[in-house]
This record gives sequence, C-alpha cells and structure tokens, in this order.
Amino acid sequence: APGSPAAPGEADFVPPPPAFVPQGDLGDFRPDQVANLGSDDLKGFQPDQVRQLAPDAMKGFDASSVGDLAPTAMAGFKPDQIAAMDPNAMKGFGGDQFAELPPEAMGGFDKKRLGALPPEAMAGFRPDQMRELDPAAMKGFDASRIGNLAPTAMAGFQPDQIAAMDPNAMKGFGGDQFAELPPEAMAGFDARRFGALPPAAMKGFSPEQFEVLPPAVFGAMEPEQFGKLPPAVFEGFQPDQLKKLPVDVMGEFSPKDLGNLPPAAMGGFDPRKFGALPPAAMKGFSPEQFEVLPP
Repeated sequence: APGSPAAPGEADFVPPPPAFVPQGDLGDFRPDQVANLGSDDLKGFQPDQVRQLAPDAMKGFDASSVGDLAPTAMAGFKPDQIAAMDPNAMKGFGGDQFAELPPEAMGGFDKKRLGALPPEAMAGFRPDQMRELDPAAMKGFDASRIGNLAPTAMAGFQPDQIAAMDPNAMKGFGGDQFAELPPEAMAGFDARRFGALPPAAMKGFSPEQFEVLPPAVFGAMEPEQFGKLPPAVFEGFQPDQLKKLPVDVMGEFSPKDLGNLPPAAMGGFDPRKFGALPPAAMKGFSPEQFEVLPP
C-alpha cells in the first residue's frame, strides 16, 4: 500500500537485468556485432545464448565486455570459444565469473590466455577446472597467479601440469596451498622446481606427499626449506631420499625430526651426513633406529 514501510531487505533488492533479446540468430553474429553490444545487453546474456555464439564471433569481446557478463552466463562457454578470444580479453574475468566456467571450457586456454588472466580471477579456480588445463597452458602461471589460487583448487593439479610449469612460478606456493596438492602431483617436481619452492611452502608437506617425491629433488633442498618441514613428514622419508640430501641441511634436524624417521630410512645415512647432525638432535634417536644404522 502507498506509504507503507518496506519489508526488511526489500529496499536493497536489485532486480536482475532483463535477459538479452538478440536481433537475429546469435549463431550468425559477427565479431563487429558482438563488439557493438551495450553493457546492459551483455549483463543480460544467458548461458544458452553464449553457447550459440560462433568461435569467430568471440573475437569481438574485449576485457570490458567480458567484465560485463554475469557470472551465470559463464556456464555457456565452450573450449573453442575461449581459444578464439583475444588474449587481452581475458583481463576482464573476475573470480566470481571464473568460478562458473564449466571444466571443459579449460581446454580452450593456452599459455597466452592463461597468462593474461588477472591474479584476482585465480581465486575462482576449482579443482575440476584445474584438472582440465592442458599442461602446455601451465606455462602461463607465474608466482603471483599461483599465490592467488584458492587452496581448494590445488586438489586438481596433475604431475604433468607441475612438470610443465615455469620453475619461477613455484615461488608463489604457500603452505596452506601445498597441503592440498594430491600426493600423485609430487611426481611432477624435479630439482629446479622443488628448489624454487619458498620455505613457507614446506610447512604444508604431508608424509604421504613426501613418500612419493622423486629422490632427485632432495639434492636441491636448501637449509631454509628443510628447517620449515613439519616433524610429521619425516615419517615418510625413504633411504634413497635421505641419501640425496645435501650435507648442509643436516644441521636443521631437530630431535623430533630424527625420532620420526622410520628405521628403514637409516640406510640413507653416510658418515658425512651423520657427522653433520647437531648434537642436540641425537636425543631423538631410538634403539630401533640405531640398530639399523650403516656400520
């Protein structure tokens, strides 16, 4: 009734924009027609309408027009459409939009298009999307983009994707992210990529991840990295991994670290490594470990 007070929240309600009503068949749209669409038109796009656009028409999108699309419209994107877009148009994606892209659309990203996404778009990545990225596209990640990924997205990483990434991108990993990487992804690390991980990332390691790290990566371990490993990961140490550790990291062992090493790992010690252990760490040794130390 006129003059009656608004119900709670009613005054703040903003109706969604009206659905876009195209003039003609969307499948026949040209790039110039897409480029001439107004902001209100773009905000009204529905998923099925995006799906109808020909890949060539997608060249009409720029960063501004991508930014005008509603997150709900993202569900209509197909891989051949993403692949046809100007890489600079990727700069318009926001995290709330990216979160709505279907996993199969990830197949349209290459190094240039992934590398053009703004860091804030990374927050929208989901594990099922990450899993679908082509390994060649992973070269588009840099440290800033990795650092902006949600920890939950890490569950989608595959070993061939890790192996394809620029080693410098590893510098963006944090401990909360690393903790979510699946153990099988560890096979993608080599000495260069492991050596580039920041000490803070080491805090996220689990025994299950450590067990499957290739022994060769342990030769790249720095004292600053080793000192940040949680004591629990030492339960996963294998003798061939211990053999590869540089002598200068031995000084970072604590009593808890040593105490958590499985007896089977003792075979990885040699006189130089054993001699470099700090005296205080010796308190962690158990009789079972000492019994199987190499002569």
